[in-house]
Amino acid sequence: MTIKKIVKWSAELIILILFVWLFSEFQTRNMLSGEKALPNKPLELVNLDTHQIVPVDLYQHNKKTLIYFFAPWCNVCHLSIENLDTLYLEHQASLNIVLIALSYQSSTEVEAFVKQHDLNVPVYLGNEAIRAQFKITGFPSYYVVDQVGQITYASVGFTSETGMKLRTWL
Repeated sequence: MTIKKIVKWSAELIILILFVWLFSEFQTRNMLSGEKALPNKPLELVNLDTHQIVPVDLYQHNKKTLIYFFAPWCNVCHLSIENLDTLYLEHQASLNIVLIALSYQSSTEVEAFVKQHDLNVPVYLGNEAIRAQFKITGFPSYYVVDQVGQITYASVGFTSETGMKLRTWL
């Protein structure tokens, strides 16, 4: 391999990384940022299992929280949700995970999604007010929140289990 080819491939790799970074920045441009902490009060959401309104803590003082917004019709959500469930099973003691379904026709549609993926993580039903509050414009979207309620990371789109671990520093 010649030096010229190495330089060319390196330049192409740098351009690709820059493109991916710019695309990610564009997708998350309207999401909440870490400039302001989330309110220190639970969200009132419907638990999918019980169909009861329950308080859901968006952050806990002893561990980080991953708030994951999905839609049952979203193909990317279908690809990434099992990564999230594995993370939940392996790291419950150090990571609080909140799954919120949005953009669904009925709770039956969300229940079918959960059953299809045999999810263990609790799932809550969101609504348009929640979607607007968290500025969700695409799926899946997620936020990582630290122990004092600061958003430390926001993203839209697929991420692997390793990617989620890196973003939450597990």
